[in-house]
Amino acid sequence: MKKIQSLIGVLCVLTLCICMSGCNQTEKNEDKIGVGNPEEELAVSPYTSGETDEGITNLSDINMSLKKLDKDKKELISQILTEKHGKALNDLMNASYEKSRQGMMDWRHAFANELISFYRHNPKILKMIQKNITSIFDCDKHREQVLAHIEKLDAFLQCFHQEKESRKDAMNRFMLMMEMIGVISFHAIFYEQPDTMDSVEPVLLKMIERMYL
Repeated sequence: MKKIQSLIGVLCVLTLCICMSGCNQTEKNEDKIGVGNPEEELAVSPYTSGETDEGITNLSDINMSLKKLDKDKKELISQILTEKHGKALNDLMNASYEKSRQGMMDWRHAFANELISFYRHNPKILKMIQKNITSIFDCDKHREQVLAHIEKLDAFLQCFHQEKESRKDAMNRFMLMMEMIGVISFHAIFYEQPDTMDSVEPVLLKMIERMYL
């Protein structure tokens, strides 16, 4: 019995020694590979703060470039539309002047007729103008670029001018007239609102006539 107890004691001591030896080896291995050492892991990590900041900087540069391209694109569209719109208005102004000079009708009434007729026969241009109207008249610069193409604008404004009215007020009424014709024609042609263009046109012309009588 005593021999058995002695053998058991020896086995326990050996088991304890083996466990302690295994723990020491594990600690050595951990120290060797740097487990539990966050400073070493950060040193070898591919996601260092420098590279992350550089990535953010590059992304910011790309966003800025895209915004600049978008701004340049809008400005280019504005320049094209202002030129096309201005030249079209100049042609209509000249055509209406010839009709008034021949005694066919009042110049102001003739211009309104010419503008409506132009939109009816060129709905795509009307749509383009209305969809980008904020690009054409969004500032004094763009508005002046459109009006600069109208050679007889000053002569027309004198005809459009009312007694004791400033040139600015006459210009404002002229701009309102064009806006009214454009918006109403757009809705009547594309959506038949408030009615078809055939039904709307005579009413629109009467409204325009009241602006200069």
